[in-house]
Amino acid sequence: MKIRTIDHVALTVPDLDQASAFFARAFAGQVVCKGLTRSQEPLTGAVHEQRFGMPAGGRVTARRVMNLGGRVNVELFCYDGVKHRSSAHTYDYGLQHFAVYVDNLQQAALDILAAGGRLYESAAYIEAVRNGTSPTQGWLYTETPWGSVIELVTFQEA
Repeated sequence: MKIRTIDHVALTVPDLDQASAFFARAFAGQVVCKGLTRSQEPLTGAVHEQRFGMPAGGRVTARRVMNLGGRVNVELFCYDGVKHRSSAHTYDYGLQHFAVYVDNLQQAALDILAAGGRLYESAAYIEAVRNGTSPTQGWLYTETPWGSVIELVTFQEA
């Protein structure tokens, strides 16, 4: 088997519209698949419980895929009827973040803040972002409004 690329990263979010607005604002994300909306019948029952690995009584109530540029796709899910755990953090076992390569770390950090996210940095660093004097290259951990971790990465090409 030959792996060609990662097709997408999937996130369970509490509010599909809020998450979509965050990715649109932070990364100029665009909806490429509307999937399932809350006005449609949810995906429920034994077949979907098995297919999505969710407990009995769980329902997939909304789904959407957004492209963040190039071949970077994020699939967003909303589930009801299940007990949710908090989002994984950098120190948790398993998948705990995904990283996106950006052209300018300073601008990407500003966009995360403007979209309602937060930066895993000191108050002094965040102030430097706000006044335009933070680094434009390197890496930076950030958090979405609902708690998922996204790393921003940019390095000067040699």
